[in-house]
Amino acid sequence: MATTRSKSAHSRTKKHIYRARVKASPCRGKKASRCMKKYGCKNTKKGRRRSYCRKRMNRSA
Repeated sequence: MATTRSKSAHSRTKKHIYRARVKASPCRGKKASRCMKKYGCKNTKKGRRRSYCRKRMNRSA
């Protein structure tokens, strides 16, 4: 009998895959405005300053 995965396990897997892409994105750790324009990065100011790429940019990373 085949075992089936629950929906929550599936979403965790997708999240893990996306986070791996984010970690490998060209924007990671970059704060220069030139990088923001070049890669389409976005800054957030929640607690600490972070930079990340939009999803479409992470697909190619």
